Amino acid sequence: MSGIVADFSPLFAAIGGAMLGVAASANMLLNGRITGISGIMSGVAFTNGLDTAWKTAFMAGMLTIATICGYVAPELFGVKGTFSAGVGSAALAGILVGFGTSMGSGCTSGHGLCGLPRYSNRSIIAVFTFIATGMGTASLVEAVPEINELVRMAPLKVSFLPAGLVVMSVLLAIEVVARLIKNAPKREVLSATVAHAQVADGPVKVGVEATEDAKEGAKAPADSGCGCKEGAELTTKDAERGLSRASTAEWGSTNALRRAASISNHHPEVIVNSATPVAIITAFFVGCTFAGGLLLSGMADAAKVVGFLAPGRREGWDPTLLIVLVAGVLVNGVAFPLIFRRAGPVFGQTFHLPTSKDISPPLVIGSALFGIGWGIAGLCPGPAVVVLGSGYEHAICFAVMMLSGAYVHRFSKASGILPAALH
Repeated sequence: MSGIVADFSPLFAAIGGAMLGVAASANMLLNGRITGISGIMSGVAFTNGLDTAWKTAFMAGMLTIATICGYVAPELFGVKGTFSAGVGSAALAGILVGFGTSMGSGCTSGHGLCGLPRYSNRSIIAVFTFIATGMGTASLVEAVPEINELVRMAPLKVSFLPAGLVVMSVLLAIEVVARLIKNAPKREVLSATVAHAQVADGPVKVGVEATEDAKEGAKAPADSGCGCKEGAELTTKDAERGLSRASTAEWGSTNALRRAASISNHHPEVIVNSATPVAIITAFFVGCTFAGGLLLSGMADAAKVVGFLAPGRREGWDPTLLIVLVAGVLVNGVAFPLIFRRAGPVFGQTFHLPTSKDISPPLVIGSALFGIGWGIAGLCPGPAVVVLGSGYEHAICFAVMMLSGAYVHRFSKASGILPAALH
């Protein structure tokens, strides 16, 4: 071991990590959402449900900053660094990261940045698992010359990519506006608002307000056993049956809220309008802040990540990732308890927090797969988004294959290919 790398910058790492914490805390305070990048990406790519609009805005913010940085500060991507992943290894790593984060329900942002400050046992196990497997994988690649030569290949720059990201950001912005218009309360659209929720794991009180055209639709009793007033109109028979079941006392629980989300996800024509324009606008700027934190801290440079995961490198150990994670967790560790004293977020009615508490095989296996992919390419979902601004083909390949890996997991789970024990 050669000590600490020469280009270690603890100040920028701490400031960037603090920016990540501020972004995650702002997202929780304003919108009541966990800032888990793998879940946000999957929400944009694969669903059309309760919260797709704000996730789209968040991604648009990240891509906007990535695009700008690709033009004005390309050195933040580590384009002159000593590490890069070849296309083949980037593809393999992307699949592992996508499949693993989908199975393990989170990545470094969801489990690390947002889970550790909440003292989540699941997140503690997940973080330990993917860091351990990431370090093992990266150290193996660095120690075995044949593997190192196979994995580390000089990438080619695709000059049109930054311009393409500009177009992508504009299209995402148009998509946000389109969703706002489509989700406006009108005929054949389910209009829903969450009235109140307890921050603890207690029951959630929900109110669903029907539109004018819903007077003859499926309407729940004025006051059900859980103290909920409900009324709704749905456009499909399946959705009608789903909301009919939801009008029972179990509608007051978190599981019932998940059923409503499931109905919206499986029936795109039934949209739940739970995101206001101001919430979506704030999500965009939170995404900008998050991307800025990644870039400033050095997390968009895969060499720095691998430098942490492989402490035995000849160049020395790079503790940048550790500083970034600690800074972000400390910010959220102070902010989250204060935020959770509120009855709800500023632009919403309830905090949307994970409810699973069990340490399950999918959590551990998924986190391990993610760690292996992370150790190969030095990229996880958040940096994978912003590193697109570098214009390098390994970044494009990684991002595409990461989404593919997430899709494969979702498909294998829904189709029954994946054993029930791994659901």
